[in-house]
Amino acid sequence: MARYGITYEEVAVAANNLLNQGRNPTMEAIRLELGSTGSFATINKYLNRWREQRLLASAQKVEVQEIIIAPDEVNRAVNSVWEQLSNQAQQQIDNIKQACDEKVAAVMQERQKIEHEKGEAITQLNQAKIKLNHYEADLTLLNKELNELRGLKVRAEERALDVEEALKALQIESKRYMQVLENINAESLQSFKEQLESLQKSYEKECSSWKDMVEEQRTAFIIEFDKLKVAKEKTERVNIKLDTELQQFSQYNKELMEKNRTLEIDLIVTRERQQEAEKQATILKTQIDLKDNQINYLKQMLDDLLKEKKKNINK
Repeated sequence: MARYGITYEEVAVAANNLLNQGRNPTMEAIRLELGSTGSFATINKYLNRWREQRLLASAQKVEVQEIIIAPDEVNRAVNSVWEQLSNQAQQQIDNIKQACDEKVAAVMQERQKIEHEKGEAITQLNQAKIKLNHYEADLTLLNKELNELRGLKVRAEERALDVEEALKALQIESKRYMQVLENINAESLQSFKEQLESLQKSYEKECSSWKDMVEEQRTAFIIEFDKLKVAKEKTERVNIKLDTELQQFSQYNKELMEKNRTLEIDLIVTRERQQEAEKQATILKTQIDLKDNQINYLKQMLDDLLKEKKKNINK
């Protein structure tokens, strides 16, 4: 069957049992005595009521038994009770404040660390973006040079085709001269042969020169093309590495933001708990002041009783 809360009689019995055992009837001790049940607010309310009734019962007992207590002893007893209550309340307040201050300090320190790491990550990310821009500019320049070399290769191939066509035309012209030489008389044959040989050597020399130039340009183009290909592959690897680093920085930045958000929530919760602790401390101080007034009232009442007893004794 569900329990609907504790009663004053249960708290009073538990407090009396603790006193009989020589233990201080605190809220925690009473809650354990009740089987870890009941809220601290309810236990505190009933415990204060039990203490008030106990003080009143003690005063009435002194009046019934006509026990004369020296004022100094009464003051010492009352001051001892008041000092014990004050010390307990102040200790609880100090413990709550210290725990809240330590929690706030830890959260603020962790937040400053996160802010510092976040700033370093942003700096590294900006540096990576600057490097990426440089690499992109270099890649654009390399692509431009590659396009120029491709155009140079096309022009060189066109010139090579022109040379081949010139050689073909020279061969056709040579054949034609040979036919002409066959048709001329023997006397002119030697002269035409010499002219033909000279013309053929001239063409061969020119063709050789064209071939050497084309071959040199082709070799230079192949070397430069290989260099550009290696540079492009290197740039692609660098881009892949930078993309990976950017993804890692992005993930790290995201984790930092999540962690910072969590810390802010913890800080808000801690501040709320601190405010609640301050409220509890204010309530506890009010209760202490109330107890102080009650003790002063009891002291005055005991002083009046003692004065009355002394008068009766003197009579």
